[in-house]
Amino acid sequence: LVTRFLDRRAVDPSRLRADPGPVAAALRSFHGSGLELPARRRELSALPDLPDAYASVHRLTRRIAEALPPGDPVPCHHRLRPGTVLELAPADGITPPRIALVDWESAAMGDRLSDLASLAVHNDFDEDASHRLLAAYDGDHPAASRLAALQLMKLVVLAREAAGTWSESDRGEQLQPLVAADEDPLVDEWLRLAAT
Repeated sequence: LVTRFLDRRAVDPSRLRADPGPVAAALRSFHGSGLELPARRRELSALPDLPDAYASVHRLTRRIAEALPPGDPVPCHHRLRPGTVLELAPADGITPPRIALVDWESAAMGDRLSDLASLAVHNDFDEDASHRLLAAYDGDHPAASRLAALQLMKLVVLAREAAGTWSESDRGEQLQPLVAADEDPLVDEWLRLAAT
């Protein structure tokens, strides 16, 4: 349902990576709004429609689910791709611009970390940018366990995106990093840290 057209430009992903503060504040506000959405999404549930060749991806997501028990569900956007974060011009021309999140067709109750991971995955956040995102969202220097949990949730977002791909060749290409991640010692370290 289109309720209003916003004639505004999307925030460039490089700006989001450099300063994720405004979008982190918007997400924190939405997550804490108390809104109850009719749909519920379980990020860590079994992935649908993956060929047997990708059993390692299922294994990886099961390991992540064990390390990241779900928290209380909050309203989430779930698809924070480039173009979903718009810049709103301030009324006085002096105040820093505000942002608006658009394209809410995937919104559902879920894990707040999945929104942060979606933003990070779709806007190419590296480890430093992910650290800035968590610091802005939490209002504090993130603990190693929190950073590890975000890195793991980014893998879940990648797996879900690949599972929803129509083209088998595209899906295979998207899943290759996850196949490799199943045996990556760094992922084992993230799992250890996230479980603490």
